[in-house]
Parts: sequence; C-alpha cells; structure tokens
Amino acid sequence: MRARAPIALLALLLLGGCGADSGDAGSAKSVLEEAARTPAKSADLKLGLVASLRGVEQLQGPLKLTLRGPYRSNGPDALPDLDMRMHLEGARKNVDFRLITVHDNAFVEYGGSAYEVGRELVRRYTGRGQRQQRDLRRLGIDASRWLKDAGVEDGEANGEPTRKVSGEVDLPRMLGDLNRVFRKLASTGQLPPGSPAPEISQRTIDQIDDAVKEASFEVQVGRDHILRRNRFDASFELPEELRSRAKGLDGGELSFQSDQTNVNGGQRVRPPANARPLSELLGGFGLSPALPN
Repeated sequence: MRARAPIALLALLLLGGCGADSGDAGSAKSVLEEAARTPAKSADLKLGLVASLRGVEQLQGPLKLTLRGPYRSNGPDALPDLDMRMHLEGARKNVDFRLITVHDNAFVEYGGSAYEVGRELVRRYTGRGQRQQRDLRRLGIDASRWLKDAGVEDGEANGEPTRKVSGEVDLPRMLGDLNRVFRKLASTGQLPPGSPAPEISQRTIDQIDDAVKEASFEVQVGRDHILRRNRFDASFELPEELRSRAKGLDGGELSFQSDQTNVNGGQRVRPPANARPLSELLGGFGLSPALPN
C-alpha cells in the first residue's frame, strides 16, 4: 500500500537546505524550500479542523475546531503578537475561548473574563522551546526523503495566484525519522529526567501504514514565496485488533486547512485590560497553577 500523510507544516519546518532533485519533485521541493526561508512577518490566520470518527457513540457527529485572528512576528526570541478566537463544537457541546500573546506575555479569555499567564511562566516556556528548536535543527533529518510523487502547478488561494504543491509521502520513513528525533532528544537531555525515549515500534508503524487508506496534502505558496494555504484530507480504517483498544473507533475522516490572508498587512494586537491571574481560571478546573521546573 502507498500510504500518504500530511507534510504541509513539517515540510516548511524541516525542508530548508535540502537538495532539489530534477523533474516535478525537484520543483516541488524548491517551492517548499523557498517558503521555509520566507515566513510572513504578519497575517490574518484562519485554521479549521473537522474530524468525523465512526464507532464513537459519545460524539454524535463530527468534531469541529476553528481558529482565526491576526498574527505578527516579534522575532525568534519573543512570542508573536497573536489574537486567536477559538471555537470547538462536538459531542453536543460548544466551547469558545480566546488566546492572546504579546511579545513576553500571554492571556486567555474564557467565559467573558480575561486571565493573565504572566511573564515568568512565558519566559520559562519560550526559553525551553527555543533550546529544543535549536537542537532539532542539528539532528540532520532530511525531510526531502519523505516526499513521494510530489508535483507543482499553478493555483489560486483566496483570489491570489500561487504555486501549488501536492502529493504524498513515505509514511514509514517519516515515522522512522521521528524515532531518531526522540532518541536524540533523550540523549541530549531534552526529555524530563528518567523519561524513556518514546519509540514507535515497527509493528505500530506497519499498523499505521495499513490503517491510512487515503490521504492528500496541498501547500499553496504565493509568488512572493510566502505560504498562503495548507490543506490535508485523510481517511483511515482501524484493523480489528486495534478497535477494542480504541474504545470502539473503527475509522473516520480528517480534514485540516489553514489560510494566511492580508499577508504583511501590519497587523497589531493589544493585550486585554484588567486581566485576572491565570490561577483563578485553573483553580476553577481543579488544576494547579504551579510553575514548571
């Protein structure tokens, strides 16, 4: 079976610097490489995820998650300015909340009230995340090996002309490379002390490869080499031996799409006034507000 998997985001993160082959696949890699080197400074973002899962009675229909709002980069050493309104619906419930980040602080709005995460927690999180990103870039993973039968053609996204890359990847090879990432993180102390490196067994890789029946990805990049759209659609069917462990889930369909519009439009985000401590919100859910070590 020729398994397919989403590579829109992974390609943009990891394809920079890999060599391009000849033919359509080489052209597709070149488009992705250029996009990886040309991120948007700001944009209006819209993301949507729909999951229809068969055999899970509690869901009573698809799960839908949408996020939308402005974004502006503050460089590699700070949080972006971001204001994302999120809506989740499924299992006969609807949940709305809002995430706001500004350079060195973050806020959550829920139930009509805003809560401040705080600069100390943000500083610890961003410092740890930056170290892990630098280590990942030194792993030497060549994501171009994941591409299979990728092609490039003219396209259009939100009224703008684009170069559209679509195709498939070698899923077993991608999962094998992820095992290398896990082992490297463990050897460099990036996992919690005493935690074993998560390992995807060959049996699990084979099961995933067999379960993914059909999937497709699409990346659309503007003529300025900036990403405009990611899209991923997939269907899967679990084998009988896995269904009991998945609480009745036997298969389903997934659809994800993200769009960037008004690219480099000078987006601005303002932090909410009179925000309350995040500990109040966490306490309401029975969670500890303690900072991580």
